[in-house]
Amino acid sequence: NYGKVFLNVKVKKKIGVDPVFRKKFWPAYLYHKLFKTAFGSMSVRQVTSDVFFEKYASNDLRNGIDIVFVDGMHEHSFAFRDVENALKYLNKGGVIILHDCNPKSAESTVPFDVWAANNRQFVWNGDVWKAIVMLRSTRPDLEIFVANTDFGLGIVTKGSQEPLPYKKEDVQQMQFADLDAAREQLLNLKSIPFLKEMIAKAY
Repeated sequence: NYGKVFLNVKVKKKIGVDPVFRKKFWPAYLYHKLFKTAFGSMSVRQVTSDVFFEKYASNDLRNGIDIVFVDGMHEHSFAFRDVENALKYLNKGGVIILHDCNPKSAESTVPFDVWAANNRQFVWNGDVWKAIVMLRSTRPDLEIFVANTDFGLGIVTKGSQEPLPYKKEDVQQMQFADLDAAREQLLNLKSIPFLKEMIAKAY
């Protein structure tokens, strides 16, 4: 919502989606639009991701999309829907990246209202990790792992995987203690060298 990452990514075309872009975003956006043409064309939609996929994606993503970065509301139901919706437009060889998939403490996984009531004084990852477990349990047509960096980067590509033995309802009932007891197995946790090797092979 400030554009620090979005504006500085060099690609042919990029689309930013956020329900509230900050005031500082707009002058920076205009500057990049006018003078940073080497960074590629770009557009933004100031809506929730659900609204974007319902009303705009069929046009904005009509040629498909190669990279999707999901870092919105840090709750598993939102992240799960974003991935399911993005998969409809993901090009061959494309990748979906989710932030906040490997929280380090129970405190960082509390609901949003608890975090807000504490004046947002600590890192909040929410329960995005559950979206990873759900996808690994229900989508055998995907390849999924979490890179062990920056609170966990979930990597989702088309392919195949041996599904985990959980139903959505089972995952919804899981707590941080369940994750902490079986982190590597639930998340398919991988090292940074593994991620770099994957990127080198793909590109």
